[in-house]
Amino acid sequence: MYVGDGNSSDVGANRARFYRSDDVATGLPTFTDLTTDQNIGYCTAQCWYDNVVYSPPGRPGIVYLGGSFSYATYGFSTNGRAFLRSSDAGASFTDMTWDATTNPTPPGSCCQPNSIAPNGMHPDSHAIVQVPGSNITFFGSDGGIVRSSAGFSDISSQCTTERGLSGADLALSQQLLSAVPAQLFTTYNDGLSTLQFQSVSVNPSNANNLMGGTQDNGTFEKPSNSTTAWPQKIYGDGGQSGFNVGNTAFRFNSFFLNFHDVNFRNGNPLKWVIASGPIVASGESSQFYAPIVADPVSAGTIFQGSLSVWRTQDWAGNQAFLEANCPEFTTSGANPACGDFVPIGPAGATNLTADGGYRGTGRTGGNVAALARAGSDAATLWAATTTGRLFISKNAHAAAGSVSYTRLDSLAANSPGRFISGISVDPADPNHAWITYSSYSAITPATPGHVFSVTYSPGPGTATWTNLDGTGGPAFPDFPATGVAFDSGRGDLYVSNDWGVLRLPNGSTDWEVAGTGLPQVEVAGLTIVPSARKLYAATHGRSAWLLTLP
Repeated sequence: MYVGDGNSSDVGANRARFYRSDDVATGLPTFTDLTTDQNIGYCTAQCWYDNVVYSPPGRPGIVYLGGSFSYATYGFSTNGRAFLRSSDAGASFTDMTWDATTNPTPPGSCCQPNSIAPNGMHPDSHAIVQVPGSNITFFGSDGGIVRSSAGFSDISSQCTTERGLSGADLALSQQLLSAVPAQLFTTYNDGLSTLQFQSVSVNPSNANNLMGGTQDNGTFEKPSNSTTAWPQKIYGDGGQSGFNVGNTAFRFNSFFLNFHDVNFRNGNPLKWVIASGPIVASGESSQFYAPIVADPVSAGTIFQGSLSVWRTQDWAGNQAFLEANCPEFTTSGANPACGDFVPIGPAGATNLTADGGYRGTGRTGGNVAALARAGSDAATLWAATTTGRLFISKNAHAAAGSVSYTRLDSLAANSPGRFISGISVDPADPNHAWITYSSYSAITPATPGHVFSVTYSPGPGTATWTNLDGTGGPAFPDFPATGVAFDSGRGDLYVSNDWGVLRLPNGSTDWEVAGTGLPQVEVAGLTIVPSARKLYAATHGRSAWLLTLP
């Protein structure tokens, strides 16, 4: 029996270790610690997520370890160690992450010193199987499927010629590179719809031109003349994305937390620049995928939610300055000079999750969970938090310190104190929006509901909350709603959830499944283009889907 043992720490005694026992059948096995510098910490601090131990049936002397990249040694003393292979029962290992091919490194590449760019694996490893009777192996990761050839090659000479290593680093590298796959094949992902999309953004000038961020696989663009070919525009975690309504050559993407870029050149992969330096440098926390939206009316304006709502009104700053001083590949994402986002709201009180003043009390903490701009004016912004606070600003375009908010959830006794997962603003009335909630009504039985129509009346300063869940069999089920989109063409409401998309027809109180053909899968986000009769669904692990609306 082989055992890999690790947790959520990669420090000291907590680092992942590797063991073997040869007498498990006795019921009283003795395990030998086979941890060395070749395999220690093989799943870093992500063993809760990336941890694979595999020995092919009938070949007990072969064992594979899969984990997460060792970024500190990637391209130097190791190839990353996504997967390690031992042919001597765990006594020594070699690195399966790169193969022995020697393609030239593309211009503008980062992060490793080699002049060559082999075929490689994704940093997060999950599954492995070897073809019986051969050394051909399939590896599964966040990046899909990779297959190795049957043979292995010794490329340890690269440790000196390409990497200039010496001492312990040289010895480690020479061992790990002594038997790597002769070739890795990635074409098995063609047609495999497994990407985990967070959302889909639509070019305001062309409803067939999309961008979408995918978990740990970057941000992709679907050209208007293609359905299956989505070129990758930028690497890393892909969260939200968007187009500038005034110039669609201007794009933004988000990675994770407060990190995001802008691009002034139609998404040219080499021209992304750091845009969120001031937000990162502020130390404000955020959701793993922070909400960020391009303004549908005011060209150049972007809003992002952390603890405060942050805003730029010129696409993060001067293009020439950003391209010269803040290129993505060589700049710290925490550089405060990269980007001109500022928090909006009363001075010293922009944090929407704190107490005091317009923020009132109760439902404190968390982060900003959702943002939505009205498309009918330049002033109205809706914002919500993970604890169920809901705000509206009627002057979101004003000077940063002059922006004001009104809290709406405290104006209604029936508003749930749960995570607000989506906001869709009525195109005909910026004071009216549909709000969706995650979690379960069973957790807040005094304030049930997943879908609400909320109308704000500025004069008296009141808000009306109408629960749209319905009753009986055709009601919205008691499970998390994940997003919402309103079809202004017909008046229908679409709400995504952990199993797909439901539709509330105009004038009805009964929910129904929206369309056909969508797998039963969590839908993380909905994007609607009523004028083009299109609804896009971003799914958790089943790619992006289109529903042509009636």
